[in-house]
Amino acid sequence: MQTQVLEKQQRSLADHPALPDLESVLRTVLTGQAVAATSLLGMLGGRLGTSPRNNANRITQLLGDLGCGFAGLELDIDGPEHLRQSGPVIYVFNHQSLLDAMILARLLRRDVVPFCKQEMAGKPLLGALLARAGTIFVDRTAQDQSAVLQAGLAVLADGRSLVIAPEGTRSASGTLQPFRHGAFFLAKKARVPIVLHNVHDALPKGGLLLRPATVRVSVLPPVAHDAERNVRGLCEQVENRYRRRLGQPPGARLCSAG
Repeated sequence: MQTQVLEKQQRSLADHPALPDLESVLRTVLTGQAVAATSLLGMLGGRLGTSPRNNANRITQLLGDLGCGFAGLELDIDGPEHLRQSGPVIYVFNHQSLLDAMILARLLRRDVVPFCKQEMAGKPLLGALLARAGTIFVDRTAQDQSAVLQAGLAVLADGRSLVIAPEGTRSASGTLQPFRHGAFFLAKKARVPIVLHNVHDALPKGGLLLRPATVRVSVLPPVAHDAERNVRGLCEQVENRYRRRLGQPPGARLCSAG
């Protein structure tokens, strides 16, 4: 009899899954509103004559502070001294979640321009926000990427840094994917690796509701661009540093083309 009751309860739970956690729902709504408000303030700043650079810096700071605050993201940072460099650099990061942008904004604060896939430009609210922050959108299907490279070089010449995910897309499991060479062709600038350990705990790929989390971040010492080392060698060195820090074995195929 007891077994039958337990089976009935299990079937009932399967047919009527638990409601989402109220805190997660509220945090998700508030974070969305923070993104919308930041986008609106960026639009107003542009119309009021704020310089594009100052406007982008304000957007970056608001997105990092408000976004992480409402999402319930606490950052446990190892190596924060490597975030500030004397000149423009290229920050590289492993892409785990849509929340990566908020975390990077919180870390870097100002004078940074991200690369982002072209598809994000059409996303409601987020696309407009990224555009106002000066984002360089990349059409990954295009054979000719010369315009993207020129835009990146112009940013560096202006004294600002670039932010790029060498994997090219988010990882569903958090396992590092092979780095693409494109991130290492760009310029003879130092690469500062930012290792995100567990952003997917707060919002995994395909997830809809945010969960508060403490996100571990490791900022590694800059990797100088050695003129004597080829692009593939630089790419493999940086990818291996990520794998060691994440405790993941070397990939069967390090650094893919593209």
